[in-house]
Amino acid sequence: MSRQLVIGVASVFVLGVVMSLVFSKKPTMVVAPTATPNSTATISSENCLPSELKSIVELDGAAGSINANFTIQNISDRKCILSGENQIQLHYDSKINSIKVTLDQPTMQKEYPLEPTQMVTASARIPNGPQCSGKIAPVAVLYTYVMSDGLKLTFADPSGEENFSISACADETDITEVRTTSLSSQ
Repeated sequence: MSRQLVIGVASVFVLGVVMSLVFSKKPTMVVAPTATPNSTATISSENCLPSELKSIVELDGAAGSINANFTIQNISDRKCILSGENQIQLHYDSKINSIKVTLDQPTMQKEYPLEPTQMVTASARIPNGPQCSGKIAPVAVLYTYVMSDGLKLTFADPSGEENFSISACADETDITEVRTTSLSSQ
């Protein structure tokens, strides 16, 4: 095993421990399927840097739901590899128990080579209340993508807003199911 790979893996481990300590003090949790460490992942200069990527979410209302379209675009002038999770994750208050996130048709792909201006996309279908038998409550959410080095891209709408609200069932016996897709190349 090369010295650079050992140092990279050790750095990712330390970063993960530090991030778990930092995030454990906040009342948020990841509700999308969580990643399992990928011991075969390599961290190299070919990987995209967060500063080389633009992560946008566009929301469209539909009958009974909101469709969220997520795009990660290479805005640099070099080819790079987007390496990490293959789905978008939702973060919200850990006290909320009425939201379930389901990844439809998951793929195992975790690396996406991106030429300049090339992008990958994913989508989500978010119910906006009709599925609830009682009242609905707004829930603040962030949408993120976790890269292989542990860094997160936070999605913003075209105006730059990163904080969103979804309508969830107020009664915890009613479940609001958010359905997401894996990333795919365009």
